[in-house]
Amino acid sequence: MKKKRVIVIGAGASGLMAAIIAARQNVQVLCLEKNDMAGKKLIATGNGKCNFTNSWQEPNCYYSQDPAFVASLLNAFSYQDSIDFFQSIGLSFYEKNGYYYPLTNEAKSVRDCLVMECQRLGVTIEYKEAVIDISKEDQQFLIQTEKKRYFSSQLIISTGGLSAPKTGSVGDGYLWCKAFGHHINQTLPALVAVQCVESFYAQLFGLRIRAEIKLLVNDKVVGSDMGEIQFTKTGVSGIPVFQISRYVSQALFLHQQVKVCLDFFPETSLQELTQHLSSLFYQLGETKNAYEALVGLLPHKLISVILSLLHIKANKKAQDITKQQIASLALCLKNFKSEVTSTKGFESAQITSGGVMLDEVHRETMESDKVKGLYFTGELLDIDGICGGYNLHLAWSSGYVAGLSAAKEVLD
Repeated sequence: MKKKRVIVIGAGASGLMAAIIAARQNVQVLCLEKNDMAGKKLIATGNGKCNFTNSWQEPNCYYSQDPAFVASLLNAFSYQDSIDFFQSIGLSFYEKNGYYYPLTNEAKSVRDCLVMECQRLGVTIEYKEAVIDISKEDQQFLIQTEKKRYFSSQLIISTGGLSAPKTGSVGDGYLWCKAFGHHINQTLPALVAVQCVESFYAQLFGLRIRAEIKLLVNDKVVGSDMGEIQFTKTGVSGIPVFQISRYVSQALFLHQQVKVCLDFFPETSLQELTQHLSSLFYQLGETKNAYEALVGLLPHKLISVILSLLHIKANKKAQDITKQQIASLALCLKNFKSEVTSTKGFESAQITSGGVMLDEVHRETMESDKVKGLYFTGELLDIDGICGGYNLHLAWSSGYVAGLSAAKEVLD
């Protein structure tokens, strides 16, 4: 049975956007979702708050092998387009330093507004419809689910990547892309915490502290970021860690030596810090021990770990600490190194780096250059953004372009 309609596989962020935009062109749209609800991953975004776009949009906010591809998406659907779109579906929001959030601070509000717009436009969303096979014959796609078969002239695959598999993102979309002749750049966890070999992280667990983090691969700095570092039982987390984590994943995949280096005083030179420590221990430490001399400078948990690493007894008189020990302390606070053993994997990752190679996708339409009528969106593509609403904006922009392009083909 020939069907001139658009089918979207996946009712996540990019799939819902693609469905809405296609339906706004007055074409029939069917969305197949394996879960019992739409946007299961979307509602967990940003710890449930959902930073859904950012006013600063440049190709260098995204990692890809084709910046022109990203620029094309941003030109087709800008951050202002995103703002206008969400206003049009009834979402209220606020802006903080260029980051946009729903006024409710609930990601569910974003998801619900998208689903209600689908309902208003007559988009059919079939839940608990896990696709098991896709083929194409006589200009028609045959989509086989566990329950039935569907036919369509235009097919948009919006299944996401491998991150957060509990939400249903298990990489099945990559398999279908490969079956249609596409190549997949190595998929790895990104925006994810890293784990380190040292045992002292159990003592630092729960500590949050502002610092600069540098990533060293084979002792060469390949990335850095600054902000609040969160210590876990096995390593470090937080936005600065997330920003460098894609490079951690790549280096570990290549079996390279990976280290992270924390600078707890990034705006202070080593010499200035040494002088300040000397003042704390010698001028102000007359009645204090080594531990007490640092109480006004460092969190308690960090003091214990640092002194232990340097073999300085906590109860030693502050004024008895040697100049060499002061120098070692300053260096440790500026150069706190750990060996990285792994990331926390796709289970904890926010996104996937890698994906469908961009030189096999038409940037103006998101259509496959191998199979006419086949489109890709979102995390499935070999593009990943930094923290700050960029990956959701990628979902909106690629979904917009794919939905519009697929609908035009139906109408032609």
